[in-house]
Amino acid sequence: MSEQGIRTVVEGDITVLVKKPNRKDLNESQIAYNKAWRKSLDDKAILRQKLNDYLTEQGVWSEDKQKQYDDFVKKINDRELVLKKGGIPLKKAKSIALELKRLRASFRDLISERTSYDNNTAEGTADNARFDYLVSVCVLDPSTKKPVFKDMDDYNERGSEGWAIKAAGELANFIYNLDPNYEKSLPENEFLSKFKFSDDKGRLVNKDGHLISVDEDGVERLIDEESYYVAYDENGVQYRVNRSGEKIVEIVESPFLDDDGNPIVDEQSSEEEVAATAEEPKKSKKKKADSTE
Repeated sequence: MSEQGIRTVVEGDITVLVKKPNRKDLNESQIAYNKAWRKSLDDKAILRQKLNDYLTEQGVWSEDKQKQYDDFVKKINDRELVLKKGGIPLKKAKSIALELKRLRASFRDLISERTSYDNNTAEGTADNARFDYLVSVCVLDPSTKKPVFKDMDDYNERGSEGWAIKAAGELANFIYNLDPNYEKSLPENEFLSKFKFSDDKGRLVNKDGHLISVDEDGVERLIDEESYYVAYDENGVQYRVNRSGEKIVEIVESPFLDDDGNPIVDEQSSEEEVAATAEEPKKSKKKKADSTE
């Protein structure tokens, strides 16, 4: 934070500032909310309080899914309590922490579709409009201190770019007091980190610090940075294996041969290779996001 109420966001070669909304920004964002709310009602958008009935009618939600929802909530709460209380063997606590991670992931999958429908309710649409307005006026050019986006339409046009997503996330932290370390602060992740079962990025590791995956039966498998299964030879050199632990033989591509045993040259590939070599590398330059100026 360069000054109170302003945070710097850097994504690649783009830098922007994100300011905390002032009273004027918040008042005008309410106008955007009201307009979107009225338009949603005119378009017959469903109200949030009626969403559950609608999803049940459409077969998106059901009594069975509601039961799954309630079961997940109970299981997650029960296992969080066990981890917080302690007093059990470390091995069992680790197993509970890993189960809790799986439960939470499955729970998110269950409610993801329901959440997407909530965004399309009259209230959800209006909430999004309010937030979009705030992004359009609170993301600033570092040089001019003026909004990077011309208006909400401009933000909606460029909002999928990496720097814009990151800036919007920072603004959400400002507005909703979101904890950027929320995942790290979950009971299971705090436990796994405390007892060195995960690294500083929250990835599971074994006692040697090697990355691992753990299935529902508790079987651990070594993995690499790209989540491929691996093993190590007697010299500590890593190589990839399949799920059964068998070494994967890398296939080396060779050119096909003509009747005389000579390699057949792919003329098109050769031309592309020559063209690529001929191009001079371009130097990257630091830049800022386009401002309204």
